[in-house]
Amino acid sequence: MATAILIGFVAASSVGCLPLPHPRDAPKEECAREFHLWSNDQPLGPSDEFLRVAREIAATPGAVTDLDKVSRRAGWSGRWDRVVVVGGSTSSADLNELAGTTGICFDGFNGGDSDSGFNGHYVFFDGPHPKQAAGAGSRPVIDTDGHPLVWRHDPLVSDTSLETPVLRLVTAETQ
Repeated sequence: MATAILIGFVAASSVGCLPLPHPRDAPKEECAREFHLWSNDQPLGPSDEFLRVAREIAATPGAVTDLDKVSRRAGWSGRWDRVVVVGGSTSSADLNELAGTTGICFDGFNGGDSDSGFNGHYVFFDGPHPKQAAGAGSRPVIDTDGHPLVWRHDPLVSDTSLETPVLRLVTAETQ
């Protein structure tokens, strides 16, 4: 009898330890694969070199380029077709939507610092596959003016009117 009471007590108290879903919990996104923003391979080439070349071109008054030219000058090789520029408060679902992908769980977003600014990422894709990411820091060199998707051959123009020059996406409004 004492054994039955003990088993009943243990069973009743262990129910509180079960990982039961709470009705307010949002459903978790299913991950077909994961991509780590900070600790990813660099199959295209060194991200630092890409960003160095982009800063150099951005500082050249009147320069017109595209990301393909920046990447080739930085010594990159391999396939990629677009970059998505995202802030630190972006979620995997947001990035999947912007990139037109599904089922990828992106790890490594940080909340950003309101004092230092942007603190985002450039995420390079080849079709549905993320290939490489680079930290954009607090002052991104590619300013998309609210258009977070930049295709490899989209024209960019240097904007040296800022304290830290940037490459701006040439849109219909800026032509």
